[in-house]
Amino acid sequence: MRKVAPHLLVVPYRTFDSHFDVIYDGWRNLITALEKHGDGLSLPDGVERPIEVVPADLRHKLWLQTCFVQLGGLGQGNDLTLKNEEQQDRIQWFISDLREHKESVEFFDLTLETMLRMLILPPQDEPIFIRMMQEQLGLSSMQDRIAEHL
Repeated sequence: MRKVAPHLLVVPYRTFDSHFDVIYDGWRNLITALEKHGDGLSLPDGVERPIEVVPADLRHKLWLQTCFVQLGGLGQGNDLTLKNEEQQDRIQWFISDLREHKESVEFFDLTLETMLRMLILPPQDEPIFIRMMQEQLGLSSMQDRIAEHL
């Protein structure tokens, strides 16, 4: 786990880059396998669950990356932009995933400003993303703590 998990992380996550499927699904698949088959594993002292062998910082980054995947592909084609209303549902899916992983949002005390250091959107999509996130979460500024609005 400690050796594999770091290779799954893409920092920063650029929506317009192409990623291998392992980046999209690797962390979730690893966790699913651990939950299904990890009962008999020997664990280091002080570790109660297999997932805890991965440092908390890395675990939370990987959970956030699973949220960022909802925005993956933006900027890879003319229609793959938040300017296209058909792509705007991605924001709702993204927020839903953030709610599911609120603990990771809290761990990094994320604001839109700090999130946009981890998540890189195409220049034409960033202002739309910011506006939609502020509207849908009721954020009044880029410095509002996101977790409080999930």
